[in-house]
This record gives sequence, structure tokens and C-alpha cells, in this order.
Amino acid sequence: MNADGPGGAGSRDRARRAPARGAPPLRKLLLVPLCGIGAFLLVVVLFHRPYEPPGGHGALDDINSIKGIAGLLLQEGSPLAADGRLDVYGVLERSGCEAEEVVRHCTSMRFGKGPTAAEIAARDYANFPWQRRKGSFDPAADPPVPILWEREPRKGPNGSTRRVAYSDSSAQFHFDDDDAALREFFRRNPGQE
Repeated sequence: MNADGPGGAGSRDRARRAPARGAPPLRKLLLVPLCGIGAFLLVVVLFHRPYEPPGGHGALDDINSIKGIAGLLLQEGSPLAADGRLDVYGVLERSGCEAEEVVRHCTSMRFGKGPTAAEIAARDYANFPWQRRKGSFDPAADPPVPILWEREPRKGPNGSTRRVAYSDSSAQFHFDDDDAALREFFRRNPGQE
């Protein structure tokens, strides 16, 4: 008898090894979800972006910097530099920061702008990324007054934003409508811009 022909031994072995029609093998059942999970992980790894608050690159670093500087200005009683504006460089140096740390605290990651160590030593605020309040401030002012702010709002995909630090050492993101209130503050207090 021919084992490979019809009714031969080969047919029976193949029939025993082949799964019943209509029921997919276990491997196929596991392969589909595993491929889906693998594709999901690949997309997450390739397209993952860490959370960044509105306003783009460096927004969180900048808000932390101006908030820390505002706290130091508040502790020292709003000291003034020779130009009549708040003395940020002096406050940072007196707090024990090394020259490199002062440069880092005075650099805006969002705008990629900041003073050099030589500019800080010369008390040159031309490249300081935030505007400083002119004159001292009252820490008990209600509502708190702006003491450090970005000179211009930055355009982003969700509108314009500006970082502002206040006399109570808080810091906020100002969006389009809030920024209008800040511009009104400038209008009522000439010389602060």
C-alpha cells in the first residue's frame, strides 16, 4: 500500500496534525495582540515627547528661574541697581551663587538668551532676558505687582504667552487675555516697560 496515496498512512498522520477547521491555532491567537502591543510601544518610543507647559522649550525652567529670583528679591527687601531697577545680579551673588550659577539663573532657556559672566560682573543688563521692575516694591501689595517679566510675549501654537514674577514671589504664565492686563499695568505705570 502506498503511504502517500489516498487512504495511505501519510493521510492519517496529516489529519491528526492539522488543527480542525474554524479554530485558529493558539500561536495565531497570541501573535495578533503581541504585534499590536509591539506596534503601540514602537509608536510611544518614537513619538514620545515629555510634557512641557504651553509656550515651548524651556518654559518650566524659565518660570522656576524667575520665581527663585523673585523670592530672593523679596527676602532682601527689593534692592536696586545703579539704573534704578531691581538688582538681580547682586541678589544672586549675595545668596552664595557662583558665577556659573548666576549665568545659569539669568539665562532664558525659552529664548536662548542670557548675560555672560563678564556682563554680570560689569552689571550690564542688556542681555538679561527679563525686564526688571523700576523702583522698589511693597511685598504686602494687594494685588501683588509684577517685578520680573518677559519683555515681549512669545508666539506659540496656542497663542501668545509671557512669564511674569510678582511681588509675593509667585510666577505665572500670562496668555493673550491676561497679557492685556499686564499691558494695562504698563500703561498706568509709565517707565516700567
